[in-house]
Amino acid sequence: MGPTADGLLDGRLSRRSDESVRSYTELGKDYTYASKAEAEIFCPTCGTVHDNYFTHKFSILDDREACAQFLRDQHDRLVVVRKRAEKVETRLHDTDALIEKVSGTLAEKEGDLTLKEVIENASANMARGLFDSQLNDIRAEVDKRAGEIVEIDAEVKKLDDKKRRKEIEAYCAQLMIGFLRTLNVRKIDLDSASKIVRKVNDTGSDQPRAVLAYHLALMKTVIRFSSALTAPMIIDSPNQQDQDTTNVAAMIALILSSRPDNGQTILGTVRLHDQVVEDGDVIELVDELSALSPDQYPGILDIINPFLAMM
Repeated sequence: MGPTADGLLDGRLSRRSDESVRSYTELGKDYTYASKAEAEIFCPTCGTVHDNYFTHKFSILDDREACAQFLRDQHDRLVVVRKRAEKVETRLHDTDALIEKVSGTLAEKEGDLTLKEVIENASANMARGLFDSQLNDIRAEVDKRAGEIVEIDAEVKKLDDKKRRKEIEAYCAQLMIGFLRTLNVRKIDLDSASKIVRKVNDTGSDQPRAVLAYHLALMKTVIRFSSALTAPMIIDSPNQQDQDTTNVAAMIALILSSRPDNGQTILGTVRLHDQVVEDGDVIELVDELSALSPDQYPGILDIINPFLAMM
């Protein structure tokens, strides 16, 4: 066992006391010599003559008294430290005895097992039980997810049914061909028009009308066969590549007539080209570079806030 803090302090105090005793003794000798010496004292080492007045003798006594007081203080501190050290030693002995007793108890055998082994086994059993419980929870969650995967796979197989696929493709192709004819798109490629996933390759003024026909057909097909939430369809400036009056009027008329009952269509156009919106709202934007009037902002925000809170 290493030295205690009190033991180290005791040693330092003892060394200081020894040094103080030596200083006290030397000061006593200095005073005795000064008392017997003449009024002047010659130093053989440095060759200096020192005055031997009463004040010098008194300062030696003063230093000696200070040294004596320091010794008394150190002695008092030593007494306190040694008492503390005795208490610490007593506690250390008690602790050693307790450790020895506990070690003996742990080493005692009950049959072929020591108490230490019994405690270790009990701890291991508790940990094993906790792990088993967590493992059961994980397995239950895995089984639940596996069941959900099976259900999803079944739904996917239904959606991937060949008969259903043909029905969807036929519906979309019928709409596409009808819309192309309505929009006066020439040279209709029936094979290409019958594919849902396709690239519109028409050129010239036919190209914007063919693109519009494709997206309108696709939108109606999605709404017809999908149960998912469908976002609004937004069409901005359908009059592209200088459509003539007849064609642009046909484009706007088709957009208005093909709107789904359970969906929303937003059309942005400079003119309606004599087409009438019978079951929708026409909003005329009169403020340049502004789509929303400042005085309507609070009311619109009140409408949108519940939906924002759901996000």
